Amino acid sequence: MKGRRIRTFDKNRSGVCLLTFLLLIFALNSSVAMRFLYPFPYREQIMFASQEYQVDPLLVMAIIYSESHFEESAASRAGALGLMQIMPETGEWIAARLGYQEDFTRDMLLRADVNLQMGIWYLAYLNHTFGGSTAQVLAAYNAGEGTVRQWLAGGIWSGDASDIGRIPYRETRRYVDKVISHYELYRDLYAVGGSG
Repeated sequence: MKGRRIRTFDKNRSGVCLLTFLLLIFALNSSVAMRFLYPFPYREQIMFASQEYQVDPLLVMAIIYSESHFEESAASRAGALGLMQIMPETGEWIAARLGYQEDFTRDMLLRADVNLQMGIWYLAYLNHTFGGSTAQVLAAYNAGEGTVRQWLAGGIWSGDASDIGRIPYRETRRYVDKVISHYELYRDLYAVGGSG
């Protein structure tokens, strides 16, 4: 009698586990669950700066998701800071172009409002520099504008998204691929004109 109860219990437990697993898969495929996993914080600031500098706000979100996962005080081992992981030297260069170089300090990069304005301005600059090629913009955001110019001029990389495998830096290859994947997800979830 005891043995029979255990088998029944095991079957019931297996059924509950299977049902839980199936519900979890369904939930993760739902828009609500995906929006939980891919949120859109700082929406007003991102939308405002993206409109001002004519940058796709969903690309900005994909970069922030990849760079800092929305941690305002994030700091990389290389020294990049804030939501969009801007190097202090790049921040100083951007500050000069935005007209506040004299007031710039590296700690300003840890403020969401400053980091977003600078990062989005920089994306607009790279977008203009690289003719709107998302793959080239992302590669330059990660490896540096000069480095990507050298790859393109030397025929090392064509600059096409379909040719990411030829990017010489492994970190940059992975970065471009990762951000593009996140960008596609953000576009699916928060498409302009959609309900997001």
